[in-house]
Amino acid sequence: MLTHHDVTVRAAANHSSFEEARVVRPPRSVDSGKGGHRVLVVIVNYRSAPWTVRALRSLSGVEEIRIVVVDNDSQDDSYQTIEEAIVAEGMQNVSLVQSSQNGGFSRGNNLAVRAAFSSGSPPDYVFLLNPDTEAHPGAIAELVRFMDQHPRVGICGSRIVNEDGTVRPSAWRFPSMFREFERTAKIGLFAKAFPRATMRLAIPEHPERVDWVSGAAMMVRRDMLEDIGLLDDDYFLYFEETDWCLRAQMAGWPCWYVPSSRVTHFVGKSTKATGTGASERPVPAYWFESRRLFFTKNHGKLYARAADLAWLSGACLGKARRIVQFKPRNDPPRIIRDFVRAAFRPLPRGAFNADARRRAPIGDSAPTTQPPQSRGTANQNPQDLGLLELLWEDFRTYDRSALEPGFWAVAVHRLGNARMDVPWRPIRAPLTLLYKSLSLAVHWGWGIKLDYTVKLGRRVRIWHHGGMVFGAREIGDDVQLRQNTTLGVRHRGRTSGKPIIEDGVDIGAGAVIVGGVRVGHHSMIGANTLVTSDVPPESLIVCPRATIAKRLTVKSVRGQTVLSD
Repeated sequence: MLTHHDVTVRAAANHSSFEEARVVRPPRSVDSGKGGHRVLVVIVNYRSAPWTVRALRSLSGVEEIRIVVVDNDSQDDSYQTIEEAIVAEGMQNVSLVQSSQNGGFSRGNNLAVRAAFSSGSPPDYVFLLNPDTEAHPGAIAELVRFMDQHPRVGICGSRIVNEDGTVRPSAWRFPSMFREFERTAKIGLFAKAFPRATMRLAIPEHPERVDWVSGAAMMVRRDMLEDIGLLDDDYFLYFEETDWCLRAQMAGWPCWYVPSSRVTHFVGKSTKATGTGASERPVPAYWFESRRLFFTKNHGKLYARAADLAWLSGACLGKARRIVQFKPRNDPPRIIRDFVRAAFRPLPRGAFNADARRRAPIGDSAPTTQPPQSRGTANQNPQDLGLLELLWEDFRTYDRSALEPGFWAVAVHRLGNARMDVPWRPIRAPLTLLYKSLSLAVHWGWGIKLDYTVKLGRRVRIWHHGGMVFGAREIGDDVQLRQNTTLGVRHRGRTSGKPIIEDGVDIGAGAVIVGGVRVGHHSMIGANTLVTSDVPPESLIVCPRATIAKRLTVKSVRGQTVLSD
């Protein structure tokens, strides 16, 4: 256990320049081994020490939490001010870390989380809290209670209120090309005609699933962190939580808004980009950089350029309408000029290979293995068997019958992946032509469409032909797909948000599984079942016309979850 003496530790970071950090803790009056800390609260401070101390005071008395304050190289008296407050007020569950570099919001939070996960006793949850906030009584407990009751929820956010008590929007839809146009054009008629083309959501009064929540007060689950990794260090400020929520959703970890948890946000105290007087200051360059990084990383270069054009068109239209209607300016100065300048800068380095950036490691150092290649550009067949061995195993899986349509669908899938091992495209072209011809024949002849971009496990059996369209992200080992099964995406503009079918799942007749769904281990899904949300592990769905939607009531029977109509 650390004493009150300062110690120097090596900060866990991917970049060599982010090397050392100082940690200070006051002497503890109780044994830290008693009553584990379920929640790690992380506050990243940058030249806002008085507000950080105020945030710490709002958390006094909260049980089962440990707080880490990361000073992001403020280069003022922030570290000393916070240190003195910790010692003077006896904040025994607070640690103070001084980073040697201002790496932004993502790196500051990642520094604390990496250290916690490397300690051998990681917390169940991590709560990110802005320094210019004040948690209401029970704010953390409400989020923990919600997460405990919903084990497949990966992220949840608090209701954010302003200093005067008014509710501040803190949950939105994901940015898109059309939403960029609507956001800058500010045409009310367009928003009313196409409500889903807006990023804004009506502020929920009850817990509700949303696309993303504000990083000012955000709770994340340890299992989700171990699955998708940390925040992306390449974001300095803004869009990092949006990217995180998108990665979580694509991996089957939905995001929820929990209004019973309340946090007051003194907007703009830690960063001058928002809050009072923000419209009188130019937008910082890192906002443009983060925005373009988000679109390029998650949607590709072409879509990012289209989103730029949509934003610019909407901004010009909105400005023209304001001039014609003699309305006062409410946008930051020179925003269109600054946006155009940023648009002609080179796209973010490394943003083209999205899958290689999906997972930020949690360990003490950068991973020693190569990052995963972009889906559809590498052989995703099981690596412990060659192509012929895989085909022979599949042949045995189908009872040594070459007349099974499912065998040919799987065999063509294996061929489509194996051809990616041929490095030179002119040589690979004949194999690609053969694969596409066979894939089309299987689809037209038997109604089975199994793209080679699906990461398909071993001993997968497709039983019936007709009405089977597979657009999954991953299908595990020993999976049985029966009759008219359809897997797909919930939104055609987000084709990467595909279902994940884990090992040992048996899917029955007529099932439809839509969107970024994760179906748990050893599940059985019966006839005519529509699945649009996660299925808990060990599930058994046997009733006709059973439906799993956003909310689900379950009852346990000998360790299994039984869903009834």
